[in-house]
Amino acid sequence: MIKGMSDITKNLAAEIEKIENASDQGLLAAGNLVIGRSQSYTPVDEGNLRANQDAQLEGAGTVSLNVRSNYAVYVHENVGERLRGVPRDQFGARGNYWDGGRSKFLETAMDESRTDIIKTVQKFARVE
Repeated sequence: MIKGMSDITKNLAAEIEKIENASDQGLLAAGNLVIGRSQSYTPVDEGNLRANQDAQLEGAGTVSLNVRSNYAVYVHENVGERLRGVPRDQFGARGNYWDGGRSKFLETAMDESRTDIIKTVQKFARVE
């Protein structure tokens, strides 16, 4: 056995752990970046759909992007954006349907963020 090998192995394992932890924080930061973009594309009436989006670290190397609302899928997948521009005055709502928003808000944010996601994770993974 090489003298000092256990120290080398221990130090290497500690450095790998630092990189993994930093990468996870980078993934979470990238997830929050995507959520921020998604929120800016999300149509608003009361703000519930925008307010209930988040990114969570699920474990090593895994971040989930969540939209927690019982009607989120309906709005996200409403690609025809039915009623766009029609006043929302029934039921006491304000503005027009789809004002300031679009369907596929999360998917669009993901697509537009690909380069930024990679840059963010790389930035965090640089352990000195």
